[in-house]
Amino acid sequence: MAENPWPYLKRVRPMKKIRPIILSGGSGTRLWPYSRKSYPKQFLPLVGSEPLFTQTCKRVMGPLFAPPFVLCNNDHRFIVAEILDREGFEDARIVLEPVGRNTAPTALTAALMAAAEDQDALLLMLPSDHVIADVTAFLQAVEGAVPAAQEGHIVTFGIVPDKPHTGYGYIQTADGAPPQAVVRFKEKPDEETARAYVESGRYFWNAGITLFAASTMIAAFERFAPDYLEPCRQGLARARTDLDFLRLDREAYAQNPSNSLEYALIEQHPELIRCMPMEAGWNDLGSWTAVKEINLPDGNNNVALGDAELQDCANTLVHSTDGILVSLLGVRDLVVVATQDAVLVTDQAHAQDIGRVVRTLQKKHRPEAAQHRQIFRPWGSYQRLIRSESYQVKKLVVKAGKRLSMQRHTCRSEHWIVVSGKVRVVNTNDPRDQKPFDLLANQSTYIPAGNWHRLENPGEEPAVLIEVQTGSYLGEDDIERLDDDFGRIATEAVPGE
Repeated sequence: MAENPWPYLKRVRPMKKIRPIILSGGSGTRLWPYSRKSYPKQFLPLVGSEPLFTQTCKRVMGPLFAPPFVLCNNDHRFIVAEILDREGFEDARIVLEPVGRNTAPTALTAALMAAAEDQDALLLMLPSDHVIADVTAFLQAVEGAVPAAQEGHIVTFGIVPDKPHTGYGYIQTADGAPPQAVVRFKEKPDEETARAYVESGRYFWNAGITLFAASTMIAAFERFAPDYLEPCRQGLARARTDLDFLRLDREAYAQNPSNSLEYALIEQHPELIRCMPMEAGWNDLGSWTAVKEINLPDGNNNVALGDAELQDCANTLVHSTDGILVSLLGVRDLVVVATQDAVLVTDQAHAQDIGRVVRTLQKKHRPEAAQHRQIFRPWGSYQRLIRSESYQVKKLVVKAGKRLSMQRHTCRSEHWIVVSGKVRVVNTNDPRDQKPFDLLANQSTYIPAGNWHRLENPGEEPAVLIEVQTGSYLGEDDIERLDDDFGRIATEAVPGE
């Protein structure tokens, strides 16, 4: 084993398993309108039939890995929990970041958590919204990087480039057997420079995947970026458990600078880093053109996803959801994305700039900027069908065995009509009398304003209801909760159903 070139970094001991650190933040605005802040791209089946987050979890569930830490925000906690439960990650730890501060404090926080149990623990930090087509090659690269991480290096995985891409950062490496020493990091180049990088054979795309020992990462922050230490340590020290989640302390964690791990540490100190080349069919799906590239085109280089008809079209991507038919005639080089409440049309040259559209919608306070019509909740989902000032109609889907909170409204009344399944209802003007009753398909109940009420699905299949609301105010914050299975009485910033 090679000598540790940095005496301030402890040589770490071998470890049986690697702890994955799965990052599930971000809003995926470059894939709007399919990806939105409330339900971003990592939870969507952009390639294949499973969400990208599910694919990431399965990629690190083999014998090489320990149960993962998943770092996500409060809004996505129940989505993450459901996927982990479905995939059998019983010992996964979900850590809630109270404010977004990018990946530098995330990496340090994960290292501090792991070091509390084993300072020599090896951690693999990876995004949950990337595609890796060749899992075997990915696992081989991870195994090949372990010795360098055990010797005190931070190992970053460099994607072997297959074209002069101008949208990625590049890693320049020295000669030698992998994982190679890093000479420097390069920002996104112009096309001519990118072509020279690729032809040289010594540059790799930076995939944002890193392998390191907990003690290595902590020591590197202590030496080179000490401003993160106290906020991260206090964020953990003051953290509290909420159901199955660990909530980092907001006041402490918010004191962190907002920087990526690359900017805060890796790019500033290439002497710490080793680069492990990887050819595994990687794609970060950072734009709709990337989605087009990873799907099989027809004879005219068109990609049609969903219900779409193309005639006399070339080099065009169509992505249609929610059963919406999209027909295109005589166009080329376009990206067309249709959802239930928004349609995007752009030429491929502007596909990287879709964030501008989202920012404009945000300034206009358009809900389509961040939310779909279908809103997901831990008990299921609801979808707005009709909305006016004095009434609205929703479709509710309640998962088997789940129930909504016990609640009441001040300004609105509700009428529940069961479409399919069986539900159990509490509907009373006396909170001391909460005797439930059952409703079957085609049955209904009326809930006056002020009544305590609760909806539960005692069956083994999802229950579907139509909810008609009438009143002087229909906002989602007109909810007073008496009891909630999901701990949202104290933690839900915007209540919702």
